[in-house]
Amino acid sequence: MILAEQITKVFCSECTLVEIIENNSNFSCKYDISKPHKPNSIELETALALIPDRDSVNIVFHIDSSEDSVLNGSKKEKIDIFLSGLETKLLIRDETDKYSLDIVINKSRKTGELSVYSLTDFVKFWSTGGIPSSFRKIQELARDVQVLRVYELNNDVKTNYFLFTSFNSDVQFEKHLDRSELYTKRDKVGHFANASQFNFIPEDFSFDILPDAASLVLLFNKLKLISSLVYICDFSRFSDDNEIHLRLNGYRLFSKDISVTDEINSESKTEYYEIYKWAFGEGNVVDKVGLSRNIISLHLIEGNLLNIQEKTLQSIGSGYQIYLKENVKQYIEIKNKLSEFIQNSSDKASEIVKSIAGYYKSSIWTMYSFFASVFLLRILSKNNDGVLVTEEVYYLFIAFSIINIIIMRYALKELDEEKDRFIEIYLSLKDRYTDLLLPEDLLNVLNDDKQHRSDVKYIENKRKSFRTLWDRSLSVIFIIISVLWYIGK
Repeated sequence: MILAEQITKVFCSECTLVEIIENNSNFSCKYDISKPHKPNSIELETALALIPDRDSVNIVFHIDSSEDSVLNGSKKEKIDIFLSGLETKLLIRDETDKYSLDIVINKSRKTGELSVYSLTDFVKFWSTGGIPSSFRKIQELARDVQVLRVYELNNDVKTNYFLFTSFNSDVQFEKHLDRSELYTKRDKVGHFANASQFNFIPEDFSFDILPDAASLVLLFNKLKLISSLVYICDFSRFSDDNEIHLRLNGYRLFSKDISVTDEINSESKTEYYEIYKWAFGEGNVVDKVGLSRNIISLHLIEGNLLNIQEKTLQSIGSGYQIYLKENVKQYIEIKNKLSEFIQNSSDKASEIVKSIAGYYKSSIWTMYSFFASVFLLRILSKNNDGVLVTEEVYYLFIAFSIINIIIMRYALKELDEEKDRFIEIYLSLKDRYTDLLLPEDLLNVLNDDKQHRSDVKYIENKRKSFRTLWDRSLSVIFIIISVLWYIGK
């Protein structure tokens, strides 16, 4: 028995329900009654006390032959005035009169709670107008309300949106899931055209335990199915006339248009919800959703996107294991290639250094050889006058020194160009591999570029060392030749 009927029976022995309406803001009902009588104030106060204080009640007693008796509120003073007027009208009533009772309850949301007086009719309101309309009505309520106090509910049940509990329960609502992360993942793998208008996630319509209310379970199963498909499909859209368009592109392309009048079979809701939970859980959502779409396109019954074979998730799981094994093999190959590249990069650094070492050895050795031969000829010459370095030899030395300095500068410039090219090649290859590996993983494989930085530093240190060695070698030769020239002069 709903609460409104209990209140009505305070006024009569027999009543017939004419109409009952309940939505997010109000509850109203109308009863035709027979054999009316005036209740005592305690009876009426006790019946009205069942209505929570946050809500306000209006009762209108209709008698054909007289004006309506109206009760606004449940305070004792108003009840006494209402009953006094009703008693007078019942005393002067006509035998042919008909009687009816209207009960209207305005529901408040101020405390984050909402009363539900007839769950069946409340769900009927949510269900009217099609699935997109249901999403809108539920979402509008969820902005202010987390707890629904249902008069005839026997057990506490909850979703990510609401806690459904009885009027007198003290169960608290737990914190919601982090929705923003799921929105980000959804937008990464597909396009929901109405994302700015709707903020639902499939968990909003999944019960922890099934309530003893068939109409509520049926509605939420449909909403869970459609919301799961919105997250799994490539494209989804709710039109202004409450139609739904879904498109899934796997091995084959499937689409589904659902109108307001179409009956949605929610038998596949569990399968799709489990696929959604798996795909949007831990791991790479792009890979998992892409694989799910491929497998789903092979397991649809008669090509109907709303009807999928049982145990499709097991097929997806098996496919993902094969995919991972192939990816692991590819990953190992990529890692080996990167390791080989790092080793080749170090060898390249050594080759760059060896090139300047070759310049140094050839230029210095040429000077030493030339002047050694000059000195030897002077010593062995019969015309040797004791002068080892003549004016001609000294000027020739100056010319060789200038040539040697030019060679040194050219070698160092070439080394700098090779170093820049070495760095550019490394960065270019690193950039190409960002398409295959996550940035964090790439840094880990490359050991945070430590080897590369070490190779660059090795080239720079060798450059400084060779320049110093070149300068000192030329300085030593210059000093010795100059001294010998000065002595001879």
